[in-house]
Amino acid sequence: FAGSYFTLADNANLAGKKLKAGEYQVNLKKDQAEITNPDGKTIKVPVKVEQAATKFPNTFAITKPGTGGVDLIEIDLGGSTNRLIFGQ
Repeated sequence: FAGSYFTLADNANLAGKKLKAGEYQVNLKKDQAEITNPDGKTIKVPVKVEQAATKFPNTFAITKPGTGGVDLIEIDLGGSTNRLIFGQ
């Protein structure tokens, strides 16, 4: 899987890490997502991969309100049917 880019409109929490608003790259490596920030720093996070019925037209980051801001809970990978679910 080649990397996809997504944008966070607000700061978000992911697996105890703080992600600042901005553009990120995500790569899927087996059961882990590697998320790289604009400074080139990468975090590895366990992920559950689910298949959607149809391909996603674009890569989207999905957040929900959490304690201390918003939590990144899912990334839908554009051009594929892969849905990355965090915190499962």
